[in-house]
Amino acid sequence: MSIRVKGASAVAGLLVMWVFLTGCGQTSSSPTAPSGSTPPTATNACGAVGGSAVSALAILNGTDCTASASPAVLVTLRDSRNVPIATCSGTIIAPRAVLTAAHCLAGASAVTIYVGSGDPVAATSFQASPGYKGTSDSSSLDVGVVLFGQDLAPTPIPILVGRDAKVGELAVIAGWGQNEHDAKGSLRAGTTNISSVGPITLQALYSPSSGGSGTCFGDSGGPILLSEGGTWSLAGVTSSFTGNSCATGTNSFTSVRNPDVSSFILSLVPNTARK
Repeated sequence: MSIRVKGASAVAGLLVMWVFLTGCGQTSSSPTAPSGSTPPTATNACGAVGGSAVSALAILNGTDCTASASPAVLVTLRDSRNVPIATCSGTIIAPRAVLTAAHCLAGASAVTIYVGSGDPVAATSFQASPGYKGTSDSSSLDVGVVLFGQDLAPTPIPILVGRDAKVGELAVIAGWGQNEHDAKGSLRAGTTNISSVGPITLQALYSPSSGGSGTCFGDSGGPILLSEGGTWSLAGVTSSFTGNSCATGTNSFTSVRNPDVSSFILSLVPNTARK
């Protein structure tokens, strides 16, 4: 299992070894944006990533979502021998581009995504941010872009570059990783609150008793979404969590508001939607 470490005792990376994709079903209606400090329901959390709720207890304390029309995709990594080495999550940000974590791309020779239960789509190229400095550097910009030679069907999610996240702000997190029952391989979403806003990293606290949701192995590269002008927008990319498991601790997300991160994304994907 690959992990990303933040600090001497932190377990991170949120990567899992190859898992079989479980198909997801129907298309859903448009998401409902949060109002004030009232958390969106589990269905709204799935709606933020273009799905509808299927069952409870996913991501960590989140909801299993349909995924056929979702821009939150499963990312699979293969080595030079074409052997599957890990899976991550990602977000479609333009018709032919997916944003994920840089540490997901490390050591990969080929990248494939699954959009819902459809056929796999192979990337034509992929690149980690030049500001990615490895797993132990707190200044590392943990984002990567994956490019494709064909349009991807789901509507892209815009990146949030017009304002900073706010401490206490309600957010939606999503990914294809592991839930509290070790189940993995389907799209899940949940809600959390921003606990810290830095120049590189957004953070959110998670504990099983907190009432919110958290990230786990396999959710790396997935989105944290904030509402802007009634639209769910991508504020950051899932990067790591603290502690020796994903049961409790601090979830960290690389902020797309960081000027070096947004410049990197737009240099490769100038048609990225923005908020």
